[in-house]
Parts: sequence; structure tokens; C-alpha cells
Amino acid sequence: MVLDDLRALSSGRPLVAEGWGLRPEVVAPPLADPRQAVFLVPTEAFRRRRLRDLPRAAQVSAEVSDPDRAQANRLERDRLPAADVVDRAREHGLRVIEVDGRLSVGGLTTVVADHFSPWPG
Repeated sequence: MVLDDLRALSSGRPLVAEGWGLRPEVVAPPLADPRQAVFLVPTEAFRRRRLRDLPRAAQVSAEVSDPDRAQANRLERDRLPAADVVDRAREHGLRVIEVDGRLSVGGLTTVVADHFSPWPG
């Protein structure tokens, strides 16, 4: 259903979309060219820094008996699907950009824009 919505929005130009449902094995089959997709995946070190540096990221939303274990569980919960996205994207020949925090938002935007330039469509 998400792909149908994206197709309806598409004008033949690059379109940025994100979400858990946009997995490589779902996105890859309808692509005419692997350059039509790119996956940004945070590294584990980046996720850990976010928990350490951003107070809102470090908050546990519910009262738990062991907040440290809750954070460890959250990191592992996030690591598993991120690693799977990397594996599936590579299986389908799709580019993965690992976000590690070294690039600014503008720098990362440039990397993504360069990936789509010149646009094959």
C-alpha cells in the first residue's frame, strides 16, 4: 500500500520517503534502476551517542525497574532491524549510507543528492 501511495505521488523525479514499511525487499522489485533508492541507516555508535547526548533520546517512556537494562534492550531492538536493512539492501544491490554523525545534515543531504544525480529517470 505504501508503494502505491508513493507511485501516486511520483512525478518521475526523486522522492524522499521513510518508514519501517519501506524495506529493501519491498522497494527493490518495482525499481527500474538500483539508483532509484538509497537507505540511510544509523550506526550503533551513532545510536549510542544519541542516547548519551540527547536527554529526550535517553528517556525511558515508562517506569521500569531497571532503566539501564531498558536502554540496552532498546539499543538491541534498534540494532537488529538496522542490520537487517543493511543486509537486505546489499542483497538487492541497493546503496546503504551509514549515518555515523561525522557529516552535518547538509553534508548528508549532499551525499544523498549526489546519489540521485544525474537522475536516471
